[in-house]
Order: sequence, then structure tokens, then C-alpha cells
Amino acid sequence: MYCTKMIEHLVMSGAGTNGLVQIGVLHYLLAHDYFVLSNIKSMYATSAGAIVCILLLIGVPICEIKDYIIQRPWEKFFDIQFQEKGIFQSCHLSDMVKPFMLAYDISDTYTLLDLYQKSGVDLHIFTTKINGMQCVDLNHTTFPTLTLSEAIQMTSSLPIVFTPVRYNNEYYIDGGFLNNCPLQSIQKQNYSSDTMLIIDIAQQCPLYTEESTMFEYIHILFLNTLDIVSSNTYNKSCMHEYKNYFLLDVESMFKSEVWLQFIQNIEYRQQLYDYGYTYVSRK
Repeated sequence: MYCTKMIEHLVMSGAGTNGLVQIGVLHYLLAHDYFVLSNIKSMYATSAGAIVCILLLIGVPICEIKDYIIQRPWEKFFDIQFQEKGIFQSCHLSDMVKPFMLAYDISDTYTLLDLYQKSGVDLHIFTTKINGMQCVDLNHTTFPTLTLSEAIQMTSSLPIVFTPVRYNNEYYIDGGFLNNCPLQSIQKQNYSSDTMLIIDIAQQCPLYTEESTMFEYIHILFLNTLDIVSSNTYNKSCMHEYKNYFLLDVESMFKSEVWLQFIQNIEYRQQLYDYGYTYVSRK
């Protein structure tokens, strides 16, 4: 593997339940000095990737993030029942990481501006405004008073699974709909490709067959449409320009059994982490 300490910019895609795959990649790279976290000047991230970035910036070691997500009994945290617009309320997303906020003295009113002043890192988090389907960049300049809890919910509220988030009379959902891996967003800054580390989680889309169920049919249509309207196709076309681009194919998170496995099965969560860690170790 090519080892460098030149990395100054981190790009983290959305990942859903596969966020543990990202954590496995990050843990390996940090443990083997592929990059140094204190050298990072900016982070561009969506959904699960954004949550990991926030935790790193408040000072949580990657090993603590990994252990917490794998070991916590999530079946006691999630009460699976259909709400009006989602299985879970969006507040569950920020509540998931609240123990870290308490442990690292981060209050409920802690904002993106507070985080920038603490870390000095230019963090960009992406969400999707429902009305008009607009990609929105949440950062310390455009949304200085936005709390970390609000940012986490706005970037990660996957439709059907989580309810939409209301902020200033607008409604927001998962940023992965339009900008799952925000490579195009950071490209506008004209940073050298050698200084960028991109960790991109790509979901496998099953093929439609005569045996496909109605749910699988809708699932396939949805994933293919998402691939077109989001940045996924563009990113794949130019990834060869970046020597620090890690693209990992994973199982689709849009299957109900995947979410149940993640919530109920500690071995499954460990497998996700191990996949990310071992994948990058072979590069």
C-alpha cells in the first residue's frame, strides 16, 4: 500500500449500516500511519460518514467509535414500530451518539461554528432539501448556529427508515440522495488529488429477474434511479485520478433484513468492521 502523510482532506460517503465498513478502513489507515488526523484541514462527508467525522473532530478515538457501535445492544435502543413517515424518529440518529457527546463535554447547543473553533477543520456536511430536491452544504459559514444534533439528523434521515427533519420551516432527508460521496463538492476547491483521501461505500444493486418479488422490484428501481441522480456515476468515472480513493462494494442497506441484522446481531456488526479493515490491508 502507498503510505503518505500528505493527506489534508478527507471525503467520507454515506454508508448507512455499512458505516462500520468505513470505520474499519479508517482504523487501519490511522493505525498504519497512512495519514495523520492532526494534519487534516477539511472534511467533506454525508450521512454515516458525517457522523464519524463529527466524532473524530470532538476527539473520540477511532477505536472507541468502533467498540461502541459493535458492542452496544442496539435492540434495546431501537423500538421497531412504524411511525407516520418512518420506522424511527429522526432524533434517534443524534441520540445514538449522545453518550460520546456527554463523555466529551459537548452540549446539546454545540454548533458547527463551535466545532470549527475547537478543531480548526473546515467540515462540510451534506443533506437534501425535500422541496425542490436541492443538495445543501451544512458548514460553519452557511449554518453557523446549526447544532451538531441537528446536522446529524439532517444528513442521515434515510426515508422510510427515519422521519424527515424540519429546520427553519424546510424539510430535509439523507444527503446521500443527491451527494452520497461529495467528491464533486471538494473538487471545487482545486486541492491537489495527492492530498485527498476518499472512502466511498458503493451499494450492490441486485438484478431484476422473473423471480423478483414486488418489494425487490421497487428496491431495484430505487437503487438504479438513485445511482443516476446522485453523484455516484460521476465519482466512478474519475476515481482513477485519485490514488487515495478507496471504493468498497457492500450489501444494500435498503433491505429490511440488513437493518434487523445490524440492530440485533453483534457478529454481523463485527463482520462489517472486519471487511473494511481487511480490505484496505490487502491494498
